[in-house]
Amino acid sequence: MRTNTLLLQFRNNISAHQLPAFRGAVVSLVGIEQDYYHNHDNQNHSFHYRYPLIQYRLNKINKRAYPSILFIGKGTEVAHKFLNLPDWTINLNGRKMELELNGKPDSDLHELKMGMPITYSISNWLALNQKNHERYHAMPGLIERISFLEKQLVNCIIAFAKGIGWIPEQEIVVQILNIDKVQAASLKDVDQMMAFDLTFKVNAILLENIGLGKSVSRGFGVIQSFKMKSNNNHKKSIHA
Repeated sequence: MRTNTLLLQFRNNISAHQLPAFRGAVVSLVGIEQDYYHNHDNQNHSFHYRYPLIQYRLNKINKRAYPSILFIGKGTEVAHKFLNLPDWTINLNGRKMELELNGKPDSDLHELKMGMPITYSISNWLALNQKNHERYHAMPGLIERISFLEKQLVNCIIAFAKGIGWIPEQEIVVQILNIDKVQAASLKDVDQMMAFDLTFKVNAILLENIGLGKSVSRGFGVIQSFKMKSNNNHKKSIHA
């Protein structure tokens, strides 16, 4: 299966804790009726329980953070709702900011398929809901915990595949290679959760820079293949 992505990267510097506010400001700019931008069900005053096809990111370069927006699949079809706006001035926590693109919009066509295992990193992955958090901590050993995390990661990949309309041709198999870091992450109206940085192999070609797990629309659970991660370490820059 093939699918499109569109990446908008901005030159504006914001702090890490301002990403949710940035997301809200963009939603206010395009209009609350554009529900792909926020995943709220306006009609029923609830949420759309679907994989977010518009995801907000922070790119950290030289200890500074710059926001970006990733449009995936059908999400690319509403990118013009933002791009065609005559004014990109947002209200970020009471401060007016005129958004400036860092380079041209990056449009790409990707092929998703099963195949030889590929190594990815995932950062700030919110793998566990409250119920799974309790199950995870009740497990006696590291082997059981890693196996449990692998199952959660498979579920996250399946949710992504379903969200973009991809039906994998075979069973998805994940192997966690290393857990680099575990830290607490705070979400609005939610107790602190465990966020994992880890390395894994999967027998599928996935999209670069997508999010897996909870709160992917707010920058959690971003994956990169090791090849892309190596290239990014050499190419990071802000265009003048």
